[in-house]
Amino acid sequence: MTGLGYKQFTDGVVATALEANGYLMEQAVMRFASETARDTALAGVFADGMVAYTADAGILWVRRSGAWVEIGVPRVKYKTADTTRSNTTSLATDPDLTHSGIEIGTYIFDMRLIFSASAVADWKGFLTATGSITSRLFTSLRKNGGVIAYDHHEGAVTFAADGAGVGTKQGINITGSFVATAAGQAFDLQWAQNTAEVSNTVLHAGSYYRIQRVG
Repeated sequence: MTGLGYKQFTDGVVATALEANGYLMEQAVMRFASETARDTALAGVFADGMVAYTADAGILWVRRSGAWVEIGVPRVKYKTADTTRSNTTSLATDPDLTHSGIEIGTYIFDMRLIFSASAVADWKGFLTATGSITSRLFTSLRKNGGVIAYDHHEGAVTFAADGAGVGTKQGINITGSFVATAAGQAFDLQWAQNTAEVSNTVLHAGSYYRIQRVG
């Protein structure tokens, strides 16, 4: 059923089941614990124009053209504490800078990363994605090979940045876009030392990763 629009009820008027569903239930902002809970509860009564909120990821959705679409508010992940790695070049997902449950659509993203590393270890990163994330395009601004590098990347690419000494903070700016061709996708930051060394390489609190659906 599709929402019936607007009706002003007055005292003593009986609201039929059709009116309660069409004017109230189907036009309210419904709250669910997760996307799964939402889809289970509404199975069989989906209608374009429904609005729902899923608490696990804090996302507001609207039903459009037979599918749930995120309402255009950026999703932001922010590091509140440092993450430290040492003596490893094995890329691993950052515990904070991850996005999952990405729905079908075109997205833009940006990252501001604050790291510190020795001039031997340096830093490297990789944007890992599930199989239905396509058209990955991004640029990275960082110091690499002793010079400021502003590079364009396509697809699955590892990028490196120079360390300036243990505890000396450096910045990396990344902007880009991607397309999700199926629901439930993930797009995460992985990182490690570029050269294994016993000193600490740190991705610092204050780093963030933001995505927004644009189409």
